[in-house]
Amino acid sequence: MKKLESILVGVDFSDSSIRALQEAGRLSRRDAANLHVIHSVTPEFVEHYRDSFDSPKTEILEKIRAQLSSFAAGHLPAELKFESDVFVGRPYDELERASNSFSADLVILGSHGLTVGSHRVGNIATRSVRKLPRPVLLVRESHVGEFKTVVAAIDLSDTSAPVLQQAATIAAGDKSKLHILHVHCPPWLWLSSSVYGINSVPNPEYETEYRRTLDDQLASAILPIREEFPDLEIIDTIVEDESTAPVIRDYLIENNADLAVIGSHGSGGLKAMFLGTTAERMICDSPCSVLTVKAK
Repeated sequence: MKKLESILVGVDFSDSSIRALQEAGRLSRRDAANLHVIHSVTPEFVEHYRDSFDSPKTEILEKIRAQLSSFAAGHLPAELKFESDVFVGRPYDELERASNSFSADLVILGSHGLTVGSHRVGNIATRSVRKLPRPVLLVRESHVGEFKTVVAAIDLSDTSAPVLQQAATIAAGDKSKLHILHVHCPPWLWLSSSVYGINSVPNPEYETEYRRTLDDQLASAILPIREEFPDLEIIDTIVEDESTAPVIRDYLIENNADLAVIGSHGSGGLKAMFLGTTAERMICDSPCSVLTVKAK
């Protein structure tokens, strides 16, 4: 099982970033990974602070660095070593630069920032999921401790293999259940609701063969995970529905999931659905923390 070697956590001193810090510390200690804690301030902030209080830029940054170090130390295990730093620039740009500089295996953020209402995911978090070429974990404020139920939502595209790998690695590390969910809209559903008004009643033999083929595809996708993690409890489910995101959300609620793992992009006919609509909606509406994974 591949362990994390480098974890980057972005902090904005909000309650949400406290949870992100705590989760970063837990994973860092579990995998003996290097932990980097960063915060960014805009050039405008530094300029206005300098002019208002007649303080040089170096003094301003040293004060913020001291606050960041104290904040991180106060919410991380006492024995855990970490590096922290403050950067001047646009938050997302600095997050991307730092994740590349530290070769981060995982970027962790609180799902809600200081300037965002409790029902909305922050702009920095959303943009990071869209743009960063590495896994991004958005931690909900309600999350504490190990993940007990992990749900990997896959679309059987090229993204599915890394999604399953990440989900299984976390589930195995936390000794949790792994649910693998595939929400699928078969032809007879999308034809029936098309603008052409076609009433489609599938041939029973075709319907049976179609579902058998889909079962085989899902089993084939899961097989490498079963072989690599033989002790992992895996529950796989296929749901037929026209709407993907609401089904995933309901499944997360019904199974009391505390982590959803999704692909940030799909492929083929589903490409628009995964960040596009499904991943975008899951990031905003998920009742639990969300880990997004890019296709290799």
